[in-house]
Amino acid sequence: MSWMDEDAGGYQLKITLRDSKPRVWRRFVVPANIPLDRLHIAIQIIMGWENTHLHRFVIDGQPYCEQPEDPFIEGKEEHGISLRDAFNGGVGKFEYDYDFGDDWKHLIVVEEQLESLPKDQPLVLCMAGANACPPEDSGGAYWYSAQRAENPEQYACEAFDVRQVNRDLQEYIEWNHGQGEV
Repeated sequence: MSWMDEDAGGYQLKITLRDSKPRVWRRFVVPANIPLDRLHIAIQIIMGWENTHLHRFVIDGQPYCEQPEDPFIEGKEEHGISLRDAFNGGVGKFEYDYDFGDDWKHLIVVEEQLESLPKDQPLVLCMAGANACPPEDSGGAYWYSAQRAENPEQYACEAFDVRQVNRDLQEYIEWNHGQGEV
């Protein structure tokens, strides 16, 4: 069964960038059987990151990552592990860490488990959000917030554009479908 199977159900999630000022968050829907490596890419698009750093999920105390052989990061291989399988019966929230140098920590809350995804809706859909993520390599939440406070013109927070995010997500889904992704 492909992770793009609409009948597999889904999750409505809310991701928040911890310690961000102003608060950066997104509400989105994903298929329940999306593999964690594909969820990572969806989060990169949804949040506005550039996918240039390592990442890790921590779900029910278990870390999952892309390169478990890397001595800097511990965890099980995320490829091939679906979000549903990682939840193993019901997790209410989990963590997503991105860029271990800047240490961007995200909290993901499962707001709703969906029996099925609406047929007229894209498989991955960003429904709402606020504020753009800080730029890559900008020093982490505390440093970036301090720089914004000292130099508001230079570090003006961009608006969040849900329509552009959904266009980018749709391109990603179409690319995956063309690759015969399972």
